[in-house]
Amino acid sequence: MGNLPFTTKSGLRIGQYYVPRQPMQMSRDEEFWQGILLGIKPVSHLPMVIYIIGLLVLVKSLMGLK
Repeated sequence: MGNLPFTTKSGLRIGQYYVPRQPMQMSRDEEFWQGILLGIKPVSHLPMVIYIIGLLVLVKSLMGLK
C-alpha cells in the first residue's frame, strides 16, 4: 500500500481515493450489547459482593461475642 496511487500506462490512477480503515474502538456499552446479541450471558459480580459482605458481618459479629 506504500505506492498508492498506482498510475497505469493509460494514465488511470488506481487507489487515488483509498482511505485505510481505522481500528475499531468499542465502548463498554457496545461490548455489552454485542454480547447480548451474540447470546453471551453477562457476568454479574453481585453474588461475590454479597458473599464478601456476609463474611465481614460474620467476622464482626464473632469478634463482638468476646
